[in-house]
Amino acid sequence: KDLIDVDKEELEFCQRLDEKLDVLAIFQAEAKILRERKRDEDARKAAEAEALARRLAEENERKRLLDDVKKEAEAKPGMVWNPQLREYQYLHDPTQETWRD
Repeated sequence: KDLIDVDKEELEFCQRLDEKLDVLAIFQAEAKILRERKRDEDARKAAEAEALARRLAEENERKRLLDDVKKEAEAKPGMVWNPQLREYQYLHDPTQETWRD
């Protein structure tokens, strides 16, 4: 008779556990969906941040190169504009020809 009572208790325990597992399955499914949404949102934000950082770096590089080109194109003392070459050149100074001496 004791074995029958033990079997009944185990059966009741299994039924209660099965009910709890059914309830937990619902919460687990929702938690999984929320985790996936959060993971997707985090991945999207990381991609946007990376794209922004890359774009800013490219803009800074472009700006730096433009500044370098502008500095090179500026006339330095003793230079004149050559319209054929479209650039500044040093004016030929015959007094600086020391190699002929």
